[in-house]
Amino acid sequence: MPTKIPQDEEQRQLKQLELEIQYHEHAEIMKENTNNQLSTIKKSFTSTCEQTKIPKRRGPKRKQMTPSRVARFKVRRIKANGRERERMKGLNEQLERLRETIPCFSLSQKLSKIETLRLAKNYIEALTQMISSNQIPDNVRFAELLCQGLSPNTMNLVAATLSLNPRIIQQNNNDPIH
Repeated sequence: MPTKIPQDEEQRQLKQLELEIQYHEHAEIMKENTNNQLSTIKKSFTSTCEQTKIPKRRGPKRKQMTPSRVARFKVRRIKANGRERERMKGLNEQLERLRETIPCFSLSQKLSKIETLRLAKNYIEALTQMISSNQIPDNVRFAELLCQGLSPNTMNLVAATLSLNPRIIQQNNNDPIH
C-alpha cells in the first residue's frame, strides 16, 4: 500500500522535478547543437562513401527516454496520483454519508462498499414499492425486501436494526419472494 505523502512534500517534489526538467532540456539543446554539427560532418563524409541499405523498422517510432522526459513523466504521475487520491476521498466520504442514511446500524461493524450499495439499492426499491402500493409492509416483509442479494452478515445487521430474529429473514430469503 503506497504511503501518503504530505501535500507540501508533494509540492517540493514537483518543484524539484520541474527544475530537473529545465536542466535536462537545456542539456538536450546543447547536445542537439553538437549533434547537428556532427551530422553535417557525417553527411559530407557519407556522400563520398557507398551506403548500404538498412531495412526500416516497422511499427510506431518510440521516443528515447531522456532524463527530462522521465522527469516529466514523474511530474505527471505525481499530479495524477493526487487527483486520484482526492477522487477516492470524495467517493469514500459519500459512501459514509450513504451508510448513515440506510437502515443498518452497527457500532462495531462497517458495511463494505459493495454491501452499502446493494443495501441502498434495495432500500430505494422497497420505498418505491411502498409508495406505489400505498401500503406499509410489516417488519419481516420490509427486511426481506432489504436483504435481497446481501451477505448473511449484512442480513444479521438489518435484522438487528429492525429488532427481528435473523433466522426468519435468512429462511424467508432462501424462499422465492411472494
